[in-house]
Amino acid sequence: MGRPTWRVGVIEGMCLLMVVAAVGPAAEPAPSLSLSTGAPWTDRTIFQSGLVASTQDALAGLPGATIYHLDVEIADDLSSLFGREDVLYTNREAGPLNEVYFRLYPNAAGGRADVWSLTVDGIAAEGIYEEGGLDLRVPLSTPLAPGGVVEIGMQFEVAVPERPSARYGLFSSFGGILSLDEAFPSIPVCDAGGWHLGRVHPFGDVAVYDASFYVVRVSAPKGLTLVGTGSEVRREDTESRQTRTFAAGPARNFYLAACEGLVTVEKIVGETTIRSVAYESDLRAAEQVLSFAEAALASFGVRFSPYPYTEIDLVVNALLPGGNAMEYPGAVVLSRPLYDPYAIIWGSIPAPDALEWDVVHEIAHQWFFNLVGNDQVNEPWLDEALAQYAVGLCFEDAYGSQGARTARNQWFGNWSRARGEEIPIGLPVAAYAAFAYSPIVYGRGPLFVYDLSLTLGQGVFASFLRDYVARFSWGIATTESFRALAERYCGCDLGSSFEAWVYPPGSP
Repeated sequence: MGRPTWRVGVIEGMCLLMVVAAVGPAAEPAPSLSLSTGAPWTDRTIFQSGLVASTQDALAGLPGATIYHLDVEIADDLSSLFGREDVLYTNREAGPLNEVYFRLYPNAAGGRADVWSLTVDGIAAEGIYEEGGLDLRVPLSTPLAPGGVVEIGMQFEVAVPERPSARYGLFSSFGGILSLDEAFPSIPVCDAGGWHLGRVHPFGDVAVYDASFYVVRVSAPKGLTLVGTGSEVRREDTESRQTRTFAAGPARNFYLAACEGLVTVEKIVGETTIRSVAYESDLRAAEQVLSFAEAALASFGVRFSPYPYTEIDLVVNALLPGGNAMEYPGAVVLSRPLYDPYAIIWGSIPAPDALEWDVVHEIAHQWFFNLVGNDQVNEPWLDEALAQYAVGLCFEDAYGSQGARTARNQWFGNWSRARGEEIPIGLPVAAYAAFAYSPIVYGRGPLFVYDLSLTLGQGVFASFLRDYVARFSWGIATTESFRALAERYCGCDLGSSFEAWVYPPGSP
């Protein structure tokens, strides 16, 4: 029987995920088990081994966080995957919800995602594709009241492009590496402004997610190295297949990579194991990655808060030109040219220098993107500029004042690629011309943060950043909440500074 095409519902002869969940306060309690994995919905002990001691309280401190249980099978040729997914979703908004949305990123990235056997509270449902299949709207027969819980089950199949064109090839089976960026049906943020949807842009991030919990069981050809968000909690092998179960959370999304012929070097620092995964021929650079990552975790662990997980993986990836690296919760991917000691990156930067910068920048995103969330589509400066500024702090800790100057020179050099134009750093991704996005957000952005640190004073600003991370951990920060907290620390009105650097002209 062939798979369905652009139809969501019950397909005769296919496996139907029969699940029951509460809708609104008057419904029956949610089930104790997910049929996809058999794991209890309410028992979060499976995530304990992946969190350092100081983060364990997050297991009890995020009531209503979305829980994903996935069972995924990767094809032998790495060109597709088939799976089933159960999601327990809680309405944490002030009003009722009439639908729940899922993002199907493969349909906007040169691949294909089909969903069928869709159920809502155990009842067969029909979903509606929107935005050319990018968004799947799942109507609810009964509005989901605030605090209400719904369980949504589905089967899905994803075709992975072999000739990637979108987002630097982060979602692709290319160069012998399967990279599953945004590959699984995922629920975007819903807040007072509605669902965070919209089209995907050729640069910048593609979606905004709440901190959630993931249990992902992956079946793959034997011999592949699997690198995924979270910690491996179970391992099973047959003669030709391997099955690994990952538990991750809290986390903004789930990433998975698979490749043959990789080696791993690792080091345990405190409660965290750092793993650098690369080709054996690149072993020396892989060891450098390990060293750079250790320095970044040490710096940011003191300056912001302890790194939340017991593992971080940094893995080589066959990214297209223009994409050097990318962050995911507990994972960083790095392009192969960065491992070549004789390569030149961006036309002028020796690969070892670019490798150090990219490792530190992407690890900074473990705090500014994952721990402290924000709307990366409409306010990209809030995580990117802070991650760039954090590189300067790490370089200062490692190399003293000369390291700090090196970082500032990089920011100025990046901004100069936009001819030093004073374009606001606080625009949505879609508002930037392609030539201006990186120079403004990654160049002018950290210069604004540095200017703000001088306004508040370095010591006060350091305290502000620690408080900012503590207050918004596992939540969503905004430009206004960032400004309001900064004004509390300086006891001043920062309106003129934000108008000069952040806000578009004419903003209220």
